Amino acid sequence: MCTSSTRAPVGAPDEGWCCSMVVDPLSAWLSSDELIGEGGHCLSWVNPAHPGYAYPELSGLLLSLLVRSGSAPARARQLHDALCVGASPDGVRRGATTYAFDTAMALRGVLEHRGEQGAGDFPAREWTATLVEAVGSGRGCAPAPPWRADTRWSLAFGAHEAKLAGALVPADRLGLPGAADAVDRLRDGTVALQEPDGRFRVHALSPLTYLHAHCYAVEGLLMAGGADEAVRAGVAWLAQVQRPDGGFPAWAGPYEGDNPLRTDVTAQAVRLFRLVDPTGYASEVAAGSAFLLSCVHPDGGVRYEPGSEDRTAWPTIFAAQALAPDGHVLRAVRGSDLV
Repeated sequence: MCTSSTRAPVGAPDEGWCCSMVVDPLSAWLSSDELIGEGGHCLSWVNPAHPGYAYPELSGLLLSLLVRSGSAPARARQLHDALCVGASPDGVRRGATTYAFDTAMALRGVLEHRGEQGAGDFPAREWTATLVEAVGSGRGCAPAPPWRADTRWSLAFGAHEAKLAGALVPADRLGLPGAADAVDRLRDGTVALQEPDGRFRVHALSPLTYLHAHCYAVEGLLMAGGADEAVRAGVAWLAQVQRPDGGFPAWAGPYEGDNPLRTDVTAQAVRLFRLVDPTGYASEVAAGSAFLLSCVHPDGGVRYEPGSEDRTAWPTIFAAQALAPDGHVLRAVRGSDLV
C-alpha cells in the first residue's frame, strides 16, 4: 500500500523513469522480424503452437513506442506504411466491424510518426469523425452488438475507451472538428464509471472490473487531463489489489471463475505507479517489476500469464516502459508519453 501523504501533481515528470526502450531484450524482440505479420503489421503474439495474427491496434501502439524511443526507424516506417496503405475510410476494421479503440491507437501512431508534417493524405479527419461519433453515440464498434451486462468489455463502449483521448488530443491540435468536445465527454463518462473504492467498471451495465480496461481508463484520464482525483483513486485501488508476488488478476468485483494473473495489467500498473507517485508506490513498483521479469520468455517477449507460451506484443510494449531503469526522464504531459 502507498503510505505517502505528499505527492507531485498527476502527470508530472519522474526523473527516475525513461520512456525510451532501454530494456534491451524486450526492445530487440519488439523490433525483430519475428513480430512482423501480414502487411507489415505487428503480430498479436508469437507461439508456433498457437499462431498470432496481424493486429493494427498493436501496430499503432508499437509505432508510438518507437517514435518515443527514436529506435528502429525502418521498422517504424514499416508500421506506419502498414497502417496507411489501403486504410479504410472510417477507421480500423476487423472483418466488417470498425472498432473505435483500434482506430484510436492506429491514428495516434500515424500522427505521432508524421509529427509536424501533419496528416497529409492519411484520412485523419475521417478517422477522427469515427471517434467523435463513437463517443457521442456510446458505441465502441460499428455495427454494435446488443448491449447487456455480460457484453464483452472490448465490444462495449466502456472504461477502456477513455484511451481514445490519446488520439483525440493530437487530432484537436490539428484542428480536426469535434475532437476537443469528445475528450471532455470521454472524461465525464469515464469518471461516471468509477466506484467509491476507485475501481472502474467495465461499462455502465456491468458490475465487474477488468483490470486491463481499468488501467486504460486511468491512462486515458491522464491523457485527457482534468481528472486528477479520479486518477489518484484509480491508482490507489490498484495498489490494494496487487498480489503478494507482484502480479495483478484479470478481474475484480463480483466475479466468479478463473482469475489468472496477467502481465498486461501488471505492466500498466507499474507504469502508472511510477508516473503518479514513484516514491509512494516504490514497493508496488518493485514487486510488479519482479513479477514482469519472471515472465520474460527466454526467446524474447513477455508471456501473457505465468506458464503461457504466448509471447505477447502488448504486454511487452507496456513492459518496455514499465521496466525502464532510473537515470532518465519521462517527459509526461497529461500522461501523453504512455503508449
